[in-house]
Amino acid sequence: MSPEYQYYAISIRGNDLGLGPTQICRRWVDEDGQHDEVYTKEASWSATSELVEAESSQLETEARAISARLALNLVEIQSGRGVSYEPADGRYSYFAWLADDKTSLDDARQVIRTWKSPQGYSMEQSYTFDSEWERSYLYQDVRDARKSGWLKPITEDEAERFKEIVARRRGQG
Repeated sequence: MSPEYQYYAISIRGNDLGLGPTQICRRWVDEDGQHDEVYTKEASWSATSELVEAESSQLETEARAISARLALNLVEIQSGRGVSYEPADGRYSYFAWLADDKTSLDDARQVIRTWKSPQGYSMEQSYTFDSEWERSYLYQDVRDARKSGWLKPITEDEAERFKEIVARRRGQG
């Protein structure tokens, strides 16, 4: 008879950035006692003390019970198999980050796009001239008043226009 597993996500304590866990663990019990295993980058399960340590609050990590289905999805992500963070419907929401006294896209500091991943994570990227779209936390920073200014909803076409504005700015600088 195969063991009945309980699955846990180990993540940085207080992780509210929408980032996935740093490790996936499973626990099972047999006649020899409790066993904890962590999913490794070698795509296998290995004995670990990480789960007990995360539960004890002695580290900067915490353990959260998760479903077997979510654990499988996270294992597939860590294994690099076919699970993507891109929006399931291919659609993004776009925002221009503006100073409090500005309203025009021409004055935008930055443009960001946000979406929900198929796993339910809130994702965002900001546009940079050199790297195109890069992972960012600007939306959360402005929303939570860690950065000043405001976010103006814009269309995808306006986001494309912002790229042209940035290119012109670079050409002038």
